[in-house]
Amino acid sequence: MNNYFIRLMDALERLERNLFKINDLKREFEYQVNKLVNRQALFTALVLPIVILTVYTLNGSGMFSKNVLHESASVVGIRMFGAGFITWTIGVLLDFFFKYLFYRDYLPNGKTEHQKKLMPAYAQKREEIIKSVQPIIKQEIEPLNIPEEFIDVPTVSVLMNYVNEKRVDTLDEAVELFKKENTLAYQENRQSLLERFKEAEHENFLVGIEEN
Repeated sequence: MNNYFIRLMDALERLERNLFKINDLKREFEYQVNKLVNRQALFTALVLPIVILTVYTLNGSGMFSKNVLHESASVVGIRMFGAGFITWTIGVLLDFFFKYLFYRDYLPNGKTEHQKKLMPAYAQKREEIIKSVQPIIKQEIEPLNIPEEFIDVPTVSVLMNYVNEKRVDTLDEAVELFKKENTLAYQENRQSLLERFKEAEHENFLVGIEEN
């Protein structure tokens, strides 16, 4: 019986690690998409301030005018500082503005387009993780005939302790003892690893991108 639980715990730990990989993949996908959108918004927002600053420097600052020799350095410096500050402020505001537009796909090449570009690589990675988990479930977990709702590391650890402490002799007795010692609310709120994996398998974070 102890070897039974050891094999099960090993399989569950590997299943849990792969669930973490799926969650990490989802976060990485969102991070890379947001990174591309933010970079695009920043570059777009820089164009207008640079044009304004360039035009002002050439035509309004006095640095390249015929009267430059009659202007004091402090006056020209103040003008350039003011122009720089204004263009920087405009750039910050435009950055927020373009982020808003790109994230909501109000402009071409918005967030959805970046998702579509990155989707194939992440879909392949996700599929590889799921395929690597399925043999663990079919060959190492399901044949052990433990109720699905009890397939998680903390619960199996408790069941194993029951057996090691000689409080029960069989798996069925261990399950029944667990039910008695834990409240119904706890059992209903608890989610097994298999349930979590099935949710992750069907809750594809890439679904819907193709239709947008």
